[in-house]
Amino acid sequence: MRNILKFTRTAFLVQLHTPVSWLVVLVFLVQTGVIFCDSMDQFVRNQLLKYGTADISFQLFSSSSNGLFVKVQSYLYLYVPLLTMGIFSREFSTGSIKLLYSSPVSNFTIVLSKFLSLVLIGLVLIGILLIYVVIAILVIDVPDTAAIFSGLLGLFLLLVSYIAIGMFMSSLTSYSVVAALGTLIVFAVLNFAGTLWQDVPVVQDICYWLVLKGRADTFINGMITTEDLLYFIFVPAMFLAFTYCGLQAHTNNRPLFQKILRYSGVFLITALVGFISSRPSVKKYFDLTETKRNTLSQASLKVLSGLDKKVTIHTYVNMLYQGFLVLPVAYKTDEKRFEQYLRFKPETELKYHYYSKLPENSVYRSRYPKLSENDIYDTLKLINDWNVKLKPVAELPHLEILEQEDYAFLRVLEYEDGSTAVVRTFKDLIRLPKELEISTGFMGLYEKPARISVYQKNGERSLYTERGDGIGTALSEKTSRTALVNLGFSCDEIDPYLPIPETTDILLIADPTVPYTDQTLEYIDEFFARGGHVMVLTESKQSSWMNEWLSKYTVTIGSEILLQQNPKLKDEELIVYTAGPQEEMGPYYQSMGAAGLGVITPGAAEIRIDSASPFEVKKLLQHTDTTGTVHTTAVAITLPGKPDGPKMLVMSDADWLTNEEINKQRNGVRAVNALMLKATMGWLSNNHYPINIERPIPSDRKLNIQSGTWKKVQAGILYILPLLLAGAFVWIFVRRNRV
Repeated sequence: MRNILKFTRTAFLVQLHTPVSWLVVLVFLVQTGVIFCDSMDQFVRNQLLKYGTADISFQLFSSSSNGLFVKVQSYLYLYVPLLTMGIFSREFSTGSIKLLYSSPVSNFTIVLSKFLSLVLIGLVLIGILLIYVVIAILVIDVPDTAAIFSGLLGLFLLLVSYIAIGMFMSSLTSYSVVAALGTLIVFAVLNFAGTLWQDVPVVQDICYWLVLKGRADTFINGMITTEDLLYFIFVPAMFLAFTYCGLQAHTNNRPLFQKILRYSGVFLITALVGFISSRPSVKKYFDLTETKRNTLSQASLKVLSGLDKKVTIHTYVNMLYQGFLVLPVAYKTDEKRFEQYLRFKPETELKYHYYSKLPENSVYRSRYPKLSENDIYDTLKLINDWNVKLKPVAELPHLEILEQEDYAFLRVLEYEDGSTAVVRTFKDLIRLPKELEISTGFMGLYEKPARISVYQKNGERSLYTERGDGIGTALSEKTSRTALVNLGFSCDEIDPYLPIPETTDILLIADPTVPYTDQTLEYIDEFFARGGHVMVLTESKQSSWMNEWLSKYTVTIGSEILLQQNPKLKDEELIVYTAGPQEEMGPYYQSMGAAGLGVITPGAAEIRIDSASPFEVKKLLQHTDTTGTVHTTAVAITLPGKPDGPKMLVMSDADWLTNEEINKQRNGVRAVNALMLKATMGWLSNNHYPINIERPIPSDRKLNIQSGTWKKVQAGILYILPLLLAGAFVWIFVRRNRV
């Protein structure tokens, strides 16, 4: 140990007196200082302008757009070859390696000492980052300290891995430049190892585990896993062992097969550790963030706790589906999408089924009108160089579901008792399902969806029309992420002249233009009386006959529409806001109020409430006109003492739910109709669906530093520290030359 410490000190002093080391440290200081100051300057400016800020720790260090640690990880590999390229190459080129071989120290001591000396230089770089971390902790009101230090640890371990690789490449050649280029080549190979042999079982796991690119991401995001820790122990150890074997080969003349055996043995041990540590049942996770953002929400964890049997996730990949595909080479990447679920349910099995079937509305039909289905596949196979083994469509396990979904790419979750649930992809920029949709699918394995029955015969808005005044996008469109059919509900149309089915949970009356018969209204009253929930959407032009029935529930609709005094909206495009906290309305309604989000309700009228109402009537949405008068446009009706039902929700507009309006965005207008749909359906389903995956707001929302003080700190980082470092560099080298 004494020899190791002595040689480490000597090697460190040698590195300390090389201009390259000082140049690397100086450039690193300037580059990271500029990044940190730019980000912090933005937060200081936002706070000065009274803009809302949140999650400052994450935005400052871990954000994919401008986080300091993320940017450092992206270019850290460029610095290491400059530090490591001469660690052995210089010894070989000058012949001083012979002195080391003849000295009374082992090759193990030489390798470890030089490695530790480089790690000490690396600690200088980490020390620079530590300066920014300390500043952030001091100026952020409630910093997410554990998550920040997790990121710092990840960058240090990544740097250690780079150093070990660079040392190995330096031990192979006497040319420093060749060693630097070789190091970059190894980095590139390890970055793309995850694309090699990904269709070969076991080998795909090992190759994917060896990937170096983004390896520190989990640390930077505030989570530590045993898999990543073992990677940062065994991969550097592997390259150090390679370096040791290389030095041994210089001093001991061993047969070639023995040398190969040594290298192979070291690699196989590392590969075995990688394969075992990547098993879901072995991996352990430590989420260090304040809000546990790397872990499933409490609602999702509650869903998983209800699963008492094994789940199999069947992924059906139709090679003739134009959209998202998961090819065999992307197995491991796809598995990562379910990692948070496998973390808590490691026994979950993933199965992939590949087949070829032309969907009914496929663009390939018009693109290749003269080709048969098989010929179209052969053409696409040739163009895309596919190498996939297909199953006959008739042999697919869930053929009936695939037919219902028009053979789109989808997942079928299958419970051990045979029950199934579908998780789809969507026609938006993200395409893939996120936590809300996936957790809803898991919940559907053991809980039936809430059934929404929509009246359709008296001119009501339809589920099955593509016109702008239809409501299918909001309720039943399978490819829409916000559609209720993907959030735990089933939707169908029913005849208003027949009794309401016993299985109906929510009855939706969407703007009938023809008055209902007394029999139909009696069916609705009976449904409400037995505990059913009703949602009434009506327009002011229907108010005359609707009010006769609604008056039973002590509300009436005004005959005149309310107008909007907003230059960004048309007069009839009324924007309305929540009428108060009302916790019983559920988390989505609460979120709308907290964020100041409104709902666009074109042509809404005022709803009047009978002051002597025997019901409990709550105002939900309201509009304040230019005179300060408040007009109610939506109400929630319940029986006194029965908050869980029956329930009735009445809104004086139906256009807000249409295909045209539900996801429409307007510049400068903060209105989210889709969120209001979640809020209303959440209340009507007693907050059972949709699942609420919202997390607590992070505590780091404020900076404890004034603009003037920050300017002084900024000057210290950008000017004083680099000048001090440059001065120290000049002083050391002047003294060295005098000696």
